[in-house]
Amino acid sequence: MDGAGKSTQISSLQDYLSTHGMKSSIFWSRGGYTFGFELLKKILRFLLNKKLPPKGKNSKRTKIISNPLIARTWLNLAILDLIALYSFIRIKSFLGYYIICDRYVEDTRLDFIINFPSITFQNYLSWKLLEFIKPKPNFSFLLMVSPALSVSRGLEKDEPYPDDLVTLKKRYNLYSDPSIFSPKQYKILDCSVKKEKASKSILTSVFSKSKSQ
Repeated sequence: MDGAGKSTQISSLQDYLSTHGMKSSIFWSRGGYTFGFELLKKILRFLLNKKLPPKGKNSKRTKIISNPLIARTWLNLAILDLIALYSFIRIKSFLGYYIICDRYVEDTRLDFIINFPSITFQNYLSWKLLEFIKPKPNFSFLLMVSPALSVSRGLEKDEPYPDDLVTLKKRYNLYSDPSIFSPKQYKILDCSVKKEKASKSILTSVFSKSKSQ
């Protein structure tokens, strides 16, 4: 959930790895918002003389993305971009880096479900290829706070494009759906508590298991 403290926990984990002489790389892997995809959008805005809608939620963007052809094209480009990103992650991992992903495929699935409810993107060949090529994480954590707390923390951080409470409630329900975020895969953390408690839980989970392997 937004406002759960992902950036804080990622920084803490990376600091721990660095302190113990381990190389790591952080990747923002939310479909449609990766570095590569943002670069593509900047290039298109330049080529189209700023005819694309501005960043964030706005009526022009909503109108354009409601076009089925544009929506399908956007989805496939976002998925292909993730395939390229995860291929690069595999290379970095092979070179001995510990990979930390800020969000993952399940977050993208959730985004697509909310933003494109009438499109069965799960049937796309590109999506099936993405599911096949994505690296399987050794550890997965689901950082949760209530929708109300998410809104409150977003205001404190002055988020530029925050979701409204209705959307956050939808996200919360989907994050709570075990068919998407299985408790067998994800360690669920209550991040309404002090950040040190969540950090200790993450470090203990990762390194106690790593030492036993």
